[in-house]
Amino acid sequence: MITPFLAAMFALTAALCWGAGDFTGGLAARRSDAFRTVLVTYSVGLVSLLVVALARGEALPPPADLGWGAVSGLLGMVGVGFLFRGFAVGRMGIVAPLSAVLATALPVIFNAFTVGLPNSLQLAGFGVALAGIWLLSRPERLGGRLEGLSNAIIAGLGFGGFFISLDQVGETAVFWPLIAGRFAACGVMAG
Repeated sequence: MITPFLAAMFALTAALCWGAGDFTGGLAARRSDAFRTVLVTYSVGLVSLLVVALARGEALPPPADLGWGAVSGLLGMVGVGFLFRGFAVGRMGIVAPLSAVLATALPVIFNAFTVGLPNSLQLAGFGVALAGIWLLSRPERLGGRLEGLSNAIIAGLGFGGFFISLDQVGETAVFWPLIAGRFAACGVMAG
């Protein structure tokens, strides 16, 4: 049984890992092409996912789940690639939150049409996040530096599409749809 403290520690550790990955990916993208950086990280992820799927003995899911996995991988590649490109040319403090809000807003908008509207507290949270993005990205605050904003928007849309398409995968499929996604993305980037 996981205690609330342990759950919080897992969440903090995951946040630190994601933040460190984004930061180092952004630094690597400043020294190299953003999509070359994504190709390297996705290739390592592909091998890691294959090892885990085979070790767990996970059965192959239906072809539709693999298809949605491939779509999610391609959209995730767009998200990560443009996030890293945005980090390379713009300010991380602007690119990261803008892409995060868009990545969250797109599935919420999709679900509003397919499932229903979020509750009022969730809507208030989006309002606060959007106000924060507006405050951070005002031209006078940036000193005219708008580089990276278009990359952040594309990254956020890519991530949002990743979440929507991955949500279409059946609940029993775990690793194989992710493998299909990494495989599709690596194929596109290497080709």
